Amino acid sequence: MRDHAPTPTGLEPGEETEIAVRDWLLAAAAESEEVACRDWKQCGVALLRCGSLFCSVRISAQLVHAAAGATEPIEVDAYLARALLGGLVFTDRTCSRYYALVRRGVGDEHRWKAHDPHAVGLSAGSFLGVPDPACIYPYDRASYWCVPVKGPSTLCTPSAVEQLIVHGRFLLAAEDRRADA
Repeated sequence: MRDHAPTPTGLEPGEETEIAVRDWLLAAAAESEEVACRDWKQCGVALLRCGSLFCSVRISAQLVHAAAGATEPIEVDAYLARALLGGLVFTDRTCSRYYALVRRGVGDEHRWKAHDPHAVGLSAGSFLGVPDPACIYPYDRASYWCVPVKGPSTLCTPSAVEQLIVHGRFLLAAEDRRADA
């Protein structure tokens, strides 16, 4: 039994947004939209190309966890929603990385190179294994959206991503100093 009414289109609440986001992401499909849809259905992840609609900043889990002051996915996800102002971010827990989606061209900017090895800009020509927009729970799959997708092109602002990186690096450096003492 549902405790809400269907939308005027007959879709469940949130389904319209999920469809819009899926369509927007599919415009960046590496091989074809059909292949990407099949991969999402079978694997939960589709290979998409950076550069046409978005780029990404790949951030180590170590840095994100330091900035968040937590490692529990629910706590880290809540931190990322606040720190990245609701911008699109997903994680791949198998390789311990987070991916903040940013506007085209931002992945090329030099600011990310200064933060290596914990943050790397992925620019045009790079490929990402992007989770299905419906994958929003940390324990369902290895890759999922840390912040529920609110709409197409809800990208992270470069300044918010940079602040997260600087904050995380500061805390990692402080940990290193304490360990050396």
